[in-house]
Amino acid sequence: MPRNATIYKLLVSCPSDLNSTRNIVKEIVLEWNTNTGSNEGIWFEPIDWATHSVPQYGKRPQAILNEQLIKDSDIIVALFWAQLGTPTGKAPSGTVEEIIVGQKLNKPVLLYFSNRSIPKNEIKPKEIIRLNKFKEICKKKGLYREFRSHSELKNILHRHLTSSINKLRYMDIPNPLNNYCKQYPNLSTATDIRAQRVRTTAESFMAASEAIFSSLKKGDEVITTDAVNLSQFPLYWAIEGLEYLRINHEATKRGVKIKRIFVAQEHDLKDHKEIIQELCRLQYLSGVTPIVVKYEDLDKDLRREFAVFGHSFVDEVIYDYFSQEVVDNYIWWTPQVIENFKRKANLIESKNRLDYKINVRKAINFKKVREYAEGLRMKFEKL
Repeated sequence: MPRNATIYKLLVSCPSDLNSTRNIVKEIVLEWNTNTGSNEGIWFEPIDWATHSVPQYGKRPQAILNEQLIKDSDIIVALFWAQLGTPTGKAPSGTVEEIIVGQKLNKPVLLYFSNRSIPKNEIKPKEIIRLNKFKEICKKKGLYREFRSHSELKNILHRHLTSSINKLRYMDIPNPLNNYCKQYPNLSTATDIRAQRVRTTAESFMAASEAIFSSLKKGDEVITTDAVNLSQFPLYWAIEGLEYLRINHEATKRGVKIKRIFVAQEHDLKDHKEIIQELCRLQYLSGVTPIVVKYEDLDKDLRREFAVFGHSFVDEVIYDYFSQEVVDNYIWWTPQVIENFKRKANLIESKNRLDYKINVRKAINFKKVREYAEGLRMKFEKL
């Protein structure tokens, strides 16, 4: 049956003395795809200059190859044996230049040196000297592995391709979520990344939120929806939610605009109007513009908490506002998903919007917000 897979282009680079080994590497990669990649939802497409470059005139030959192969590749496998290769005018050889360019573009480079014996009639003393000098440079700049046979290379490369998966996955995740996923690697599966999303949990949510808010700039807009469930969670914004408000406050100081749509059930709007007003006042102090709508006026597909962060991300909590049955929590960066949730936010905001006229200005210092929240906490505890 058809399956989806993330395809990464793997450039095989080596001097001409390893042409046969280059083909062996391609076979090893294809075998890895079958044995491991199919389970991981990943496929490495091996490419090289001989099969994937096209004729072009007007530039330095290696510069053409860099544009056609390096920039389009995701990972580089570079190999050396008895010679370093032909100088390019900018680097000691084509393979060396591809390594340098790849590193500048932040491509993972797997570097290998063959230490099998060199036939006497193929020994070129000057090439050996050049090769050893480059090897010494590599010792200072990174790690490489040596192999004596194709079977040994196969075992080594299989392991290294597998260990490279996470690094490649992170390359597909936009900043600032990249660092978040390194902090919580179990929340960024191959399946989710292919769908352009990562998970959050109760433990990781604040880290993800702070990472996203810290990346927003002046003029960016954030719209969030939150349940006001006074029968179950009257203290949230005065205790656990206070850290989220601190993150909001810091963002608004940089010129980020934040709207928070509170969704309240009809009986809470009727019986606890004063408390809802206090929650709105707390938002204003934090630099957030609160809006209140009635839960019963929302269609079923609008009854999920979410946050839209400008044109960059959407945080979606998959549960009904008041059932509190959490299925999953995702942060998406798919443009279609972002636009869909912007549409939902506009629909929610248009549903019987209830504006509370509150005369309060944003607190310059967040300490004032904490003090006000402490007063709310004591008031809510009496409910």
